[in-house]
Amino acid sequence: MASAARAIDPASDRPVYKQIADMLRQRMDAGDIAPSGRLPSESELMQQFGVARATVRRSFDLLAMEGRVRTVKGVGVFARAPTAAPIRTQRAERLARRHRTSGKSALEIDAERTGARLTQEIVERADVPAPPLVARCLDIPGGQPVFVRRRVIAIEGSPAQLADSYIPLDIAVAPVREQYTGPGRTYARIEEQGHRLTRFREQLTFRMPTPDEVRALHLDVGVPVIDLVRVAYTDDRPVECFVSVLAGDKHRFEYHIDVDTGVCRA
Repeated sequence: MASAARAIDPASDRPVYKQIADMLRQRMDAGDIAPSGRLPSESELMQQFGVARATVRRSFDLLAMEGRVRTVKGVGVFARAPTAAPIRTQRAERLARRHRTSGKSALEIDAERTGARLTQEIVERADVPAPPLVARCLDIPGGQPVFVRRRVIAIEGSPAQLADSYIPLDIAVAPVREQYTGPGRTYARIEEQGHRLTRFREQLTFRMPTPDEVRALHLDVGVPVIDLVRVAYTDDRPVECFVSVLAGDKHRFEYHIDVDTGVCRA
């Protein structure tokens, strides 16, 4: 109990369970608890710090909400290992026309840069009413039919992104609707119709996932998701709205910005 008195500061305005979480977090950061390593049990921490079981559980719950640990029922609490090879994406460079011309899609560029196996599963190809967000992005009336291609993108077999591409029906002709759209993928097929892409606009929003997203992306407690909305333009007309939900622990974004112009570059 004496060591517990030295470890826990009773005069601190920081609650005891947060002090215990702080110490466990420091041990993980220092490598004393290895990635994927087991944390001390509830009983061990109760004895070490002289606290109730409920206090220890609040410490674990806090670390879980931060995404630092995961619980294996009946086994213990483990430090979460970082994703071995997060998808590394340079947002401006991956959309450059030269890649489509060479027959590579943005996903294939990400795969090369990441050094990991990225795969995609097409889960739906259909004409659907445009959701409100998509209608605003495509500058069309809400509910107007559009073509959607829904995909699940995985890294080393683990789901990493839910990706939906919405395209106006006059743009979504046969080559765009195919299961496999060929070298350069959808953007190459759009440009082949004479709709030369001139710019993209992307928006990122970070939030906690819904229960359905937790299941679909196999997320641990405390892992956020990223809403990514990208609009592709040919001159001033939007020709595609890409709506995606990305697992926050499986993606890393890179931006290279020219200090004189403020422009992102490859």
